[in-house]
Amino acid sequence: MNNAGYTTAGRFLDHSADDWADLVAVNVRGAVTGSRLCARRMVDAGIRGQIINVASGAAYTPLTVSSPYCTTKAAVMMFSEAFRLELRPHGIGVTAICPGAINTGFYTAARHLGSDAAVNTQRRDLSAGAIARFGSGPDAVAKAIVRSVRANRAIQPVTTEAYLGYALWRLSPTVMKVIARLSGEGTLRYVENTSLVRTAMGWLKERTK
Repeated sequence: MNNAGYTTAGRFLDHSADDWADLVAVNVRGAVTGSRLCARRMVDAGIRGQIINVASGAAYTPLTVSSPYCTTKAAVMMFSEAFRLELRPHGIGVTAICPGAINTGFYTAARHLGSDAAVNTQRRDLSAGAIARFGSGPDAVAKAIVRSVRANRAIQPVTTEAYLGYALWRLSPTVMKVIARLSGEGTLRYVENTSLVRTAMGWLKERTK
């Protein structure tokens, strides 16, 4: 399983060439290198099994303040689908796991770009707070991985928002674009400050545990 990855937060023009190179090195090359080494040994030994690459719901959900992360995770998802076709004759499956909002230290560790330190800290705390309140636990990802291995699925969304995003991406790209425009700090503040939205998000979280 290839799970290495991190994100930054900020608009495209606030990311340097080095920022992009670092994200690609970890998020994309990590999955590619791990998959290549594992597949080589499995094919040579005649071992059947499954390679798991952790992508993200961001692979098919454009986010206004995270274009590098979306790009790298889309690359992981498409790589997994293409590599899966090559390994099929060997009895080896490849699955791209696409989690939505998962309550770990992932978002707290994200480096925010484009503003002074105080504003970046505020944005980090806002996003981390929303994830802590509405995100699913890491056990949801673990269970999804087990399901995907048993069923040999190509793409496995995790959490309600990831499933909805995947369905919209496949069925209605126009609606997905509208929703994508809402991604950002303003929407997070609205969710945090609107009781009806908080209640609805909490209800969905409880129903998908």
